[in-house]
Amino acid sequence: MYEAQDNYQNSHDADYDFANQEENYQDLGLEQSDTGSEMTESSDTSVNMEEKNDLEKSEPNDADSLETNQEQNGEADTLDSPGNAGTPIESSNTSVNMEEKNDLEKSEPNDADSLETNQDQSGEVATLGSSSNAGTPIENSNIPVNVDDGNDIEKLDFSSQYTNPNGTGDDLLTGTEGANTFDITALLNAKPEIYQQHVDGEGKIDWAGVTGENNNYHDHWLDNIGQDTIMDFSGSGGDGDKVNIAGHTVAVTVLEESDNQIKLGLYSDQGADGSRGSDAHDFDVTGTLTINHDGNFNYGSDVTVDPHAVDGAFEFA
Repeated sequence: MYEAQDNYQNSHDADYDFANQEENYQDLGLEQSDTGSEMTESSDTSVNMEEKNDLEKSEPNDADSLETNQEQNGEADTLDSPGNAGTPIESSNTSVNMEEKNDLEKSEPNDADSLETNQDQSGEVATLGSSSNAGTPIENSNIPVNVDDGNDIEKLDFSSQYTNPNGTGDDLLTGTEGANTFDITALLNAKPEIYQQHVDGEGKIDWAGVTGENNNYHDHWLDNIGQDTIMDFSGSGGDGDKVNIAGHTVAVTVLEESDNQIKLGLYSDQGADGSRGSDAHDFDVTGTLTINHDGNFNYGSDVTVDPHAVDGAFEFA
């Protein structure tokens, strides 16, 4: 700007001298000189204004500088820059940063996800199971077939001889914090010549069909579960623990009960009539289940018995 002012002053002084020298000439000449002087001044000013515009384009204004700094610092998601045409660079950077932020949020689970994972890993909500692993039941000679000589249920023997014939089937299940489900499953077994009659083209055994074979003692049967024990049970009024007992024609009787413990006896009752008939495993003892609880226990609501299950000890012949 200083250079432009000097040019203007020099031009003005030259015009003034020329006017003094030509003051005796016609007024038209003077007017032409004045006009020439004015045109010179206008031309110089136009050049200088173009330089000024170029300078302003090359040097961003304060708003642009602020926008750039905020973008680099990441302090603002959206900025308005009034008077600037086109799409701001800041908008592109923000899109990239937002995509990175979204990717980061996806890779880092929120509190709810973390809580759910921790609960699964810590076993706060768990299903614990035990199935037959104590061998084939032994027939109790004190309960003859189709003989009405007293209460057959009272004659059942739940000692280890009958509940755990092979001596290896006693399982200990310990509850964890939160609601637990304890699945106790008595599995079907049968003589090879029996289950071979109920095999499909792939060799898979139809155990429901096997249960119809009752001509002889132990054409089929329920393997023993042994003498199983549940610790830290908390049922109705507590954590809401449950026990599910399942097995073909399985029945349950209460053997002992105290303030914090109940012992259940499992046996087969194929006729569902409380007495031994001629079916293949009627009134076999299947095992015992002792439940140690915190006082929150109700047999009616905490224990479920499913006598219609037909789970087999193995799937293929």
